[in-house]
Amino acid sequence: MGVKDVCLGNRFTILLSQNGHVYSFGENKCGQLGHGDTKNRFIPTIIKKLRKQAIGNISCGYDHVIARSTVGKAFVWGNG
Repeated sequence: MGVKDVCLGNRFTILLSQNGHVYSFGENKCGQLGHGDTKNRFIPTIIKKLRKQAIGNISCGYDHVIARSTVGKAFVWGNG
């Protein structure tokens, strides 16, 4: 996996790969990892719900994430 971008929130990390897949790891008390649960993950794990989306940009807040696809769709998860 070639990494295109990295963003850091409060105790979690989001990675955007060169092929547009999004991975997350870290603490997950507010669902900020994007897997539909609050389970902590300590190895980069692909966000399956975004697997069929070509993500172009990611941005992290304190405990939330915004991802924008290459065709302009926005995806938001976490607290807030």
